[in-house]
Amino acid sequence: MKFDFVNEQKALEEQMNNFAPIPEGVYTVRIEEVTEKQTRNGGIMIALKERITEGQFRNRVLFQNINVQNSSEIATRIGRETMLKVFIATGVPTNADTIKLTNKTMQVKVIQEAGDEIRNVVKSVVMPKKQAVQTETETTEEEGNFAF
Repeated sequence: MKFDFVNEQKALEEQMNNFAPIPEGVYTVRIEEVTEKQTRNGGIMIALKERITEGQFRNRVLFQNINVQNSSEIATRIGRETMLKVFIATGVPTNADTIKLTNKTMQVKVIQEAGDEIRNVVKSVVMPKKQAVQTETETTEEEGNFAF
């Protein structure tokens, strides 16, 4: 049997290339990319590319930038706490390299933020109920790793 998926493929491509804001709510995402980047102010952020895995907005992409080193102690504390939550929510040991977050799932709370146009912002990581904090028994120290 031969299938003609032209209409379905077009709909899927439109959905994946749609950048219109999604409704506020909690979404299950898979972390596709983890990148360490320098901020404009000389700090360090962890950039997460996340893909929604369920529901009407499945396959939509979200971006989450987490400031882990900043001249502001408050910004650094908030960023480090957020990264700790990402590790716990994904079940990755808290002393593991951030690359181990790739392909892990978690839930995030998404809000809409107004500016020149409305856009989505990952507001927080939804913590699982009674998740034990895990650490790796053996780790290697490599340049660029952050101890959480």
